[in-house]
Amino acid sequence: ATAVRLIEGLDPVEDDAPPALGWLLALAGRHGITPYDASYLSIALRRGIPLASLDRGLRGAATAAGVALVH
Repeated sequence: ATAVRLIEGLDPVEDDAPPALGWLLALAGRHGITPYDASYLSIALRRGIPLASLDRGLRGAATAAGVALVH
């Protein structure tokens, strides 16, 4: 029940303009994360929104990139 309340309180954003694959690969390489994780980081960067993740690597990459984290 707690998880459902937390999820319902989020304001999800649909990515209507995905970045080029080359940009995602460069972002992944720069931060040492997978291209899959880089896709989430790129949404946060391009939209200027915080990132919600429990993945330690992705959270570190977000912090390094100046992206706020959801706690």
